[in-house]
Order: sequence, then structure tokens, then C-alpha cells
Amino acid sequence: MSRQFKRESGKGPMLVREVAQKHRERRLPLVSLDEDLGRIIQEMEYHRHSRRLYVVDGENRLQGCITQKALVGHVFHHHKSDSIHARGVLEIITGESARDLMARETIHASLDEEVELVLGRMLEKGVEEIPILDESGAVIADLTMIDLMKELF
Repeated sequence: MSRQFKRESGKGPMLVREVAQKHRERRLPLVSLDEDLGRIIQEMEYHRHSRRLYVVDGENRLQGCITQKALVGHVFHHHKSDSIHARGVLEIITGESARDLMARETIHASLDEEVELVLGRMLEKGVEEIPILDESGAVIADLTMIDLMKELF
């Protein structure tokens, strides 16, 4: 049984803005570029709905993200096996700010994109949540797989 994302009006494909509007009160998982490791861990704990933090500049424009997996790898690097690729490891291990820990390549969505297309990108990249950006690149909302599943049921 295949379920479809349906607009409340019943006309046309569902847009990201329709899902995002239902979660507009949710505090976004944002940290600044210069946030320290202690604060990054606090923010990760606070944002239990997410497994990533969006790293933003002074104007809330997306610069990268920090996943829980990357944060765990950083904090517990001494427990990692020797099979880790050496390129870039020194910067990650010694880094103490969001700028040092973030991945710069991230997928994102805009409010006017079709939900089905965004879901396809998320599944292809294996991510469970993504930021929603405005025209200037500022993070204005986020979209999670849980949000999308709730739309179907």
C-alpha cells in the first residue's frame, strides 16, 4: 500500500511549507560557528528531536552541520580503531569549535519545494532531518522523517 502526501486543499503536490508550518514553534537546532564543544554537546542534548545541529553565521545562514555521529567520534576519538582514514583527522580531533567539527556539505530544502522531491533526496543521502532555508540561505525551519511520516498517518 503506497501512501501519498496530500495537500489539505487536495490540489497539487504538497509543499515543504505546509509541513514546516505545523512545526513553527519548534526551537531549531542551531549553533554559531564559534560555539565551543561544551555548548555543542548541550545543544545536542536539548534538541532530542534531531541528531544534528545546523551551524550558522551571524545572519543565520547555513554554514554546515554537526551530526551526533561526528560529535561522538570527536569526543571519543581515542576509542576509535586504527582503520580510520588519516586525512583530516587531526583537525577533527583537535578542533574545539563548531567551525572545526562541522561538515560543510549539507542537503537542505526550501519552502516551495515538493515534499516528495525532498523526501527522495533525504532517502538518497541517508539523512533523517534537513534544514529549510529562505532565499538568503538562512535556516528558518527543519524537516524530519518523523514530520513526514506523521503527514501520511
